[in-house]
Amino acid sequence: MAACIASYRERYATASLTDTVVTPGIADALARLAATHRLGVATSKPRAFAEPLLEALGLRDYFEAVAGPDLRTGVEPKTATVGAALRALGASGGAMVGDTAFDMVAAHAHGLRAVGVTWGIGTAEELRAAGAEVLVDEPAELGGALSRPAARP
Repeated sequence: MAACIASYRERYATASLTDTVVTPGIADALARLAATHRLGVATSKPRAFAEPLLEALGLRDYFEAVAGPDLRTGVEPKTATVGAALRALGASGGAMVGDTAFDMVAAHAHGLRAVGVTWGIGTAEELRAAGAEVLVDEPAELGGALSRPAARP
């Protein structure tokens, strides 16, 4: 099993850098947000893969902190990862922008605004059911979504 995991990680470390495509509009949206907000990443990807991927995509400079599980840790609950990102930022509030129910649950666990994005792997229905306060369909809408009042359930 260890050899299989090592082989996968070796391949993923290269493939993630060459096969990942940035959603159109993300770089512009991040540039606008980073001008007025402190940004961090809380990812389920091991941090050892997330940092180089953000660099390769030209996005790393937008983020003050990148949190993700350690390769030795294995799976880490998203609430723990978000907590690590908040600690790295020295923050106790803000918003969590994410594309899965896990992101919305973690946002609420930390008292953050839960902003769901529909261009990722989760559906609008999944995000709403998990407590998304705002849904965003396009990266250009992120800034407005962060300042818009939350919808009432």
